[in-house]
Amino acid sequence: MSVPLFDAVDEVAARVRGAPHVLLFCDFDGALAPVYDNPAAATLSAEVRPLLADLAAGGRMTVTVVSGRSAADLRARADVPGLIVAGNHGLEIAGPGWEHIDAAVAKSAASVCNLGAAIARATENIPGVLVEDKGLSVSVHFRHVRPEQHEAVRAAIHSVLGGCSHPFVLTTGRMVYDIRPRVYWNKGEAVKWIAAHVHQPQALVVFVGGDPTDEDAFAALPDGVTIRVGPAVETAAKYYLDGPDGVRKFLGWLREHARPRRPGA
Repeated sequence: MSVPLFDAVDEVAARVRGAPHVLLFCDFDGALAPVYDNPAAATLSAEVRPLLADLAAGGRMTVTVVSGRSAADLRARADVPGLIVAGNHGLEIAGPGWEHIDAAVAKSAASVCNLGAAIARATENIPGVLVEDKGLSVSVHFRHVRPEQHEAVRAAIHSVLGGCSHPFVLTTGRMVYDIRPRVYWNKGEAVKWIAAHVHQPQALVVFVGGDPTDEDAFAALPDGVTIRVGPAVETAAKYYLDGPDGVRKFLGWLREHARPRRPGA
């Protein structure tokens, strides 16, 4: 069962201080930024942006923002020097001057495009539905759909998926259905790939997230510091924070405890 992070802060501090390097992963919507009625309005606050910048520039930490948004979208919203982004639930990764998409994931792009078009046709008569094709995944937002039509949205999506020859994974988020190709790749695999790419296989991984797909990372990181953002529901994470305000407080705390160690210290 997860516990409030700041109830175990001494334990976490000891692990951070003793680590040769820290790999910090943070979810965007609902963690680094509040959840907006209009997802296009989401941005980093004036308090969070400099915290991420300081952590990324401090020398002991590699910082990655991970999200269901596309990598291009994330880079535009989290424009912080040295930051890595893992978009489309970890299916596409980009850092300063480099990009990576697993070959099996890239082969699914055409099927994802066809899926998005089919769902758009199936829901075109339901007011308020927004079908977002993100290249490697599809999100179906129903935040502005009348409650009595929520079931119609769900039924339409399941009907389309039932007729697909390509396998997909469907998860539910905050008033959104997220659909991604069923491939051997998720946020947990993205964490492992980034650790190898930055040559820090022994680093302490700190993963902060509140999206259902973050559970893949929590499960893949039994030795990491895993933190769920949101209510203390059933989760594989060791700790939890209440929301974006708690995440901001944690980032400030982490900035103080992840400073480069002095020689002989």
